[in-house]
Amino acid sequence: MSEKIVYHEIIDPEVLTEAIALRIPFSDVCTGIKTRYPKPSDENQDTYTEIHLSRTLTSEEHDQITAIINALGPSYDLQIRKGIEKNVMVWAMEQGHLLLRQFAANNIYRQKTPEQLTRLLDEKCLLITSLMTGSLTIAYSELSATIADEDFSQEEIDEFKLRLEIALGI
Repeated sequence: MSEKIVYHEIIDPEVLTEAIALRIPFSDVCTGIKTRYPKPSDENQDTYTEIHLSRTLTSEEHDQITAIINALGPSYDLQIRKGIEKNVMVWAMEQGHLLLRQFAANNIYRQKTPEQLTRLLDEKCLLITSLMTGSLTIAYSELSATIADEDFSQEEIDEFKLRLEIALGI
């Protein structure tokens, strides 16, 4: 027998799903979470969140879910991390991936040999990893410390350093 719990408040479904999965041992019973936002024309409709469960919860399990929901708020650790993920990391990773694509295109444009590309991958592993993960300040630091050689010219270093400065607002 399934159960549906309804809360008459807005709860971020992603954060609640993650909180239930991480914080309670019976998270496999949660089959879905739906938040209903009324349309502008629905003046009398409430905003609510439904938690769909595959079975009826015991009183203790129900209390655990209630405790998680009561803990949710602007200072809740998962809420803060989800905000950082959405507002900072997504952008930083997109910028890093863009720079990585431009870096790859630059290497093709400059007709670098397979040996040069292999050396770049070996020597610039931290730079490439930081771009992939969105760690743009580390990428900038790495580029700032780079010395031009036959695989990576000063012109290329300056160009990508400038691109990072623009992205970082430096």
